[in-house]
Amino acid sequence: MTEPLLAVAGLTKHFWTHRPFQRRSVIHALCGASFEMTAGQTLGVVGESGSGKTTLLRTVLGLHQPTAGTVVFDGDQVDYARRASKRAFWCRVGVVFQDPFSSLDPRLTVSDILREPLSVAGLSGPAEAALREALDEVQLPMTALRRFPHEFSGGQRQRIAIARALMLKPELIVLDEPVSSLDVTIQAEILELLNSIQRQTRTAYIFVSHDLAVVSETCDRVLVMFGGQIVEAGPTGQVVTEPQHPYTRELLAAVPSPDPPAERERIRWRRQSAIGSQERTWRLPPCPDSRR
Repeated sequence: MTEPLLAVAGLTKHFWTHRPFQRRSVIHALCGASFEMTAGQTLGVVGESGSGKTTLLRTVLGLHQPTAGTVVFDGDQVDYARRASKRAFWCRVGVVFQDPFSSLDPRLTVSDILREPLSVAGLSGPAEAALREALDEVQLPMTALRRFPHEFSGGQRQRIAIARALMLKPELIVLDEPVSSLDVTIQAEILELLNSIQRQTRTAYIFVSHDLAVVSETCDRVLVMFGGQIVEAGPTGQVVTEPQHPYTRELLAAVPSPDPPAERERIRWRRQSAIGSQERTWRLPPCPDSRR
């Protein structure tokens, strides 16, 4: 049996509100998330805005200190309280954020942006070969090294962000809605680029998206999140064709179909169930860690 590259168990994140003259309250942003993934696999995370997708990623990465739970990467548990453990984990994981412009420092050239991960990892030696290889992988010319982020289009900026994530040869890349702000044609180019990189390097992806059509084409497995909890998980084909949870069925019913009969059936079903206009009849279980 293949050992998991990443194993997350009971990951929980609570945020405390601090308002003057009011009692403190807790926000259950992430409640008991558990999943595993293997090398070379693409794991999709879907859900509506506020469902906890980005919180899950940021907590796994250690950008948010977990309230409870464990993260095991390649057999070693990540200790977020120890800087050395967290730093070693970050050197093996790449990140591509949602907005390709705000995630790139406008004061740095592309060359400086790509060299930064090497500097943070303590690899301060010659990086020309690494820069050339990274740009070749994302299909950008070497002349891009002397330019600034504002001189590129949105799709090119996202390619630069992907190149930066590849600089340390990560075993896992976290993609937080990497194509949501791009045109449809550019989305297809970026997705094909990611698939090509994965075929060559067997890099694993965690792919966050609210677009089930994109997830169904690119991901091997999918997690469906609502209210900070994973309400359904499984192979993508099974979740898309045989959804078990009512919320998953709601997400699928919101996706337009190119087939006219199927589209008429989808509209009829939405009208009958009045999705979004009435209170949901199902409820989530309480967060497993509700300490105050």
